[in-house]
Amino acid sequence: MGLILYVRGEKIMLSHIDRLFELCKEQPFSEEKITKYILDNKMSSEEVTRTALKLCNYGFCSYSDYLYEKEKEPMPEDLITFNWETLFNILIKNGLDANLVICDDGMNYENILQEIKYFDDGNLGAKILRNTLNHNGNPNIVIDNQNLFEEIDSDLMLDISMGLYHHKWQLDNAWRFWLVMVGFGGTINNVQCPVEMRDGFQVEIFKEFEKFDYNIKWLEKDFEMQIFDKETKTVVAIA
Repeated sequence: MGLILYVRGEKIMLSHIDRLFELCKEQPFSEEKITKYILDNKMSSEEVTRTALKLCNYGFCSYSDYLYEKEKEPMPEDLITFNWETLFNILIKNGLDANLVICDDGMNYENILQEIKYFDDGNLGAKILRNTLNHNGNPNIVIDNQNLFEEIDSDLMLDISMGLYHHKWQLDNAWRFWLVMVGFGGTINNVQCPVEMRDGFQVEIFKEFEKFDYNIKWLEKDFEMQIFDKETKTVVAIA
C-alpha cells in the first residue's frame, strides 16, 4: 500500500506523491497521464502541493548551479528543459494550493510561493509565480510569522544597497519576482504600497512584468529604483 505519513490527522500516501512526481519528470510529460493519475487516486490538494514542492527542489537553482560548477553560462540543453510553466499549470488546475504552508517537523516551513523564487532560469520563476497568484495565491501570506512579500522586498532592497548580487541576471530574476508580487497586491505591513506610481498608473500593470525594466539611481545615502515601460521608456513607478 505504500508508506503513510500522518500530518494534522490526515493520511498522506507518499507512494502517490512519489509516483506523481515521476510522471511530472517524464520528458515529454503527458498532461493526460498526470491529470488521470490525480483523479483516479483522488489525490488531495495537499498531496498535489507536496508534489509541486518536490518539483521545486528538483529544479532548484539549476542555472546558477551550472554556472558555478562549469564556470560558464549554460546553454538551454544543459538545463532541465521541459516546460515548467505548463507543468505547474496542470498542477494548479488539479488542486495545487498556493497558500498552503507545510511544517512537518515543527521548525521548517514550506510554501510553494516561497519556493518558486529558486527557479533561476530567466523569467521562469516570475511566470510560474504569476500563474499561481492568478489562482488565489496571496503575496502577503504569513509563513513562520513572516509576511512573504515583506521578506522578498526587504531582501531585494538590502541586496541592492549592499551590492550583494554577483551577477546582473541574479538581480534581474529577483526584481521580476518582486515586481509580480507588487502587481498582485504585495504590501508592507498589509497597508503600504511599496512603490510610488506615476501618472495615474496602477500596480496591476506589473502583472505583465515582461513589459517593464528598471534603473537604479544612486543618491547620497540611498538609492532610487525607477521602473519604466520598455517600449515607451516612460517611468511608471519609483521605489
